[in-house]
Amino acid sequence: MIQKKQWIAWLTVFMVPYIAIADSPIGIHKTNFYALSQNGNPFLPVAANVGFLMDLSLSEDAVKETLHRLAAFGVNSIRVVIDNAYKIGEPLDKFEAFDGSLKEPVLARLDAILTEAEKQGMPAILALFDIESVARQWENHPRNKKNGGACIDVTEYLTKPDQVKRTALRLTQIVARYSKRNILAWELARGVNIWDLQTPPQNEYLQPIQFWIMRTVDQLRRIDDRKHLTALSYVPNSLPFSLMQTAPVDLIMLHIRSENPLRTAMSIQSFIDASRQYKKPIFIAETTWTGPSDHREEFTKNTLWSAAASCGAAFLMPQFVGDIPRFSNAELTQFKAFQLFLDNVDLGGVPRPPTPAPIQITPPDSYFIVESIVGNDRLFWVLRKNPGKSKDIFTFQTVEGQYEYLWFNTDAGEIDRKREFKLTRKTLMLDPPHFEHDIAGRLRLMQPISESKGEKKEKPNE
Repeated sequence: MIQKKQWIAWLTVFMVPYIAIADSPIGIHKTNFYALSQNGNPFLPVAANVGFLMDLSLSEDAVKETLHRLAAFGVNSIRVVIDNAYKIGEPLDKFEAFDGSLKEPVLARLDAILTEAEKQGMPAILALFDIESVARQWENHPRNKKNGGACIDVTEYLTKPDQVKRTALRLTQIVARYSKRNILAWELARGVNIWDLQTPPQNEYLQPIQFWIMRTVDQLRRIDDRKHLTALSYVPNSLPFSLMQTAPVDLIMLHIRSENPLRTAMSIQSFIDASRQYKKPIFIAETTWTGPSDHREEFTKNTLWSAAASCGAAFLMPQFVGDIPRFSNAELTQFKAFQLFLDNVDLGGVPRPPTPAPIQITPPDSYFIVESIVGNDRLFWVLRKNPGKSKDIFTFQTVEGQYEYLWFNTDAGEIDRKREFKLTRKTLMLDPPHFEHDIAGRLRLMQPISESKGEKKEKPNE
């Protein structure tokens, strides 16, 4: 167990702000902390989870075909959980050596994934350790003392001296081999807040996990001369604020699990906004649908566009048809539409607090609205609670100026209307195109103007 003095010493070190000069082409954007920066340009990852490609029973042709197909639909980055190469029940020595280093077949498969991703221009988030899976499957895990291992529980798995050495060796091995590849971020651990898996939460895991994170980040800072971004992901539907306050990482990765598409849409913005006090980019890294299969695509769409209107992003998850993972054309088409919408958003602006005057829609009480403001762009996504064909009027409280509005048809994946106009009053009323389920939009302030009494007031002609 961690000694109290040792814990305090580590915590003291990491209370000091750390600013690394990143040699990696991907970092945090200088003005918009919601977004990343790639070679100086704003960048949001339209990412897919491809950890299933670590399955060594799949051919390298399957790796190439999958990544080529993803790129064709506009996916611009990938996320790989390395531990997906190991399945509980298989001999552990097929995956890693006794000292904790990964076996060459595992590394060769990761080489193949990264090589093909680089050909498609897709940087990779590498999840180095899958703590959530270890915790969920601990009863059958080979490191469990009951199964002939050396650890009584997951706490020992993280903090026992020989396990610490295994962690350090794997970290050194991966960074030495891949730091010069096209890496978006090192995800230190998938689902790190394992205490939230229990009811009530087992908070005794908090201190050893904080210690494990700090020690791992410290090692990364010493051995990764390119200073790639670091990330943590959390178990489903959790916001571990106690960990967010102390974990010295760059990115927050959330996991949404739901059986209700509407409830998902209505919860994501508050979920994201609650995490934004830490001023770090936040992504929905994983989604799990537990409801009827015929509503999965609606769940994916609601997650994606609710995150988009919050100036965030949700990563695509494969569907499993039997035991075979696949990406559906319908969901990939949504991701391609999301990428097109992003192309019409200026992500380089300064993010602003939630507006005190949200969009008003007539008739009221039948819509759910997600909106955010970045620089001069106001992004919004509107979902009908009950699909219908009523006539709608959108009312914005804003300032006088030269504007451009854009309506985006999320079903067709295309811009529906786009027009510049001059507004000389503080209330703007827009008549949107017909939509039965949902619609996205962007209102851009091109240039503010001072109020002039002699100026004719203008309303955009729809």
